[in-house]
Amino acid sequence: MNITDFFGVAGVALVMIAYLPQVVHLIREHCSAGISIKAYVLWLIAAGFLWLHAMMIFDVTFIVLQTINVLTNAVILLYAQRYKSQVCRSHQLLKT
Repeated sequence: MNITDFFGVAGVALVMIAYLPQVVHLIREHCSAGISIKAYVLWLIAAGFLWLHAMMIFDVTFIVLQTINVLTNAVILLYAQRYKSQVCRSHQLLKT
C-alpha cells in the first residue's frame, strides 16, 4: 500500500466512524431530534452524483466512499422519517 492509498483508506474509515454515532443514536433511541430531512436529501443526491462520477473515472477509493455515503444517508433518511418528531429523553432534557 502506497501513501496515497493509505490516505484514501484512512479517509473512508473516518467517514464511517463519523456517521456511526448518528446512525446508532437514531436507531437505538428512535430519536430524530436535530436531523434535517431536507439536508440529508440533498446530501443523498450529491453523494449519488459523486458516486456516478467515481464510477465513470473508476476511482476505487471514491467509489467505496460514495457507496458508504449513499447507503448511510439513505439509512438516516429512512429512520429519520420513521421516527419523525420523536425525541429521546436526553434531547428532551436539552430543551428544558
